[in-house]
Formats: sequence, C-alpha cells, structure tokens
Amino acid sequence: MKIKNVVILLMLGLLVGCSSGSKITRDLLISSDPAGAIVYMDGDKIGETPLKIQTFFTWNKDKPYDSLLRRVIQVRKTGYEPQTRDLYPIDMPNITFFLTRENNEKMKDGSK
Repeated sequence: MKIKNVVILLMLGLLVGCSSGSKITRDLLISSDPAGAIVYMDGDKIGETPLKIQTFFTWNKDKPYDSLLRRVIQVRKTGYEPQTRDLYPIDMPNITFFLTRENNEKMKDGSK
C-alpha cells in the first residue's frame, strides 16, 4: 500500500469517532531556502516565506466527499523551480521547501 494511502487511512481512523462536520485547525510554519518565495495554498496566494498561518482540515462523516483532508501548498520564486506539496494534518507544524535554481536554458527562452 502506498504511503499516501496509509496516511489517509490513519487520518480517517482518527476522525471516525468525530461528529459530522468536525474541523481540525493547525498552526503551520512554511519556510523556504532561500526565503522570500511566494506561497499559494489550494491555488490562492497567501503570503511570502517565512510564513506562519493557521490552516484547517474538515471531516464530515455523513458526506466524506465534502471533507477536506488535504491542502496543496506551492511556492514560487523568480529564478527557481516552483515546488508543490500535498499537506495533511499529520505533516504539521512545519514545512520547508529547498528551492532549486532554474537551468539557464529555460531562463534564456523565457519559459518558467
């Protein structure tokens, strides 16, 4: 079984006893090396690294497809490859992105 599936099953197991509409709120520190990367959560710009935010996950046992057990974090910085990670409640409270410079050929032809 893939690790991602195991994590989801563990989270579901923790939340099964919760009432419908349970909300899990967590503090999160997002950092990058180098600092100053723009941070997006689920496609929305939320700030620049280092960034401390409070985020949430939801579980609705009556409507599992309406539950939010995963957030998507992306960081972008000019001259560096963008990075995207799936974020689960178990990943809290810190996430660090180590950015890699774009190669010169991509920068010369203008693609990002």
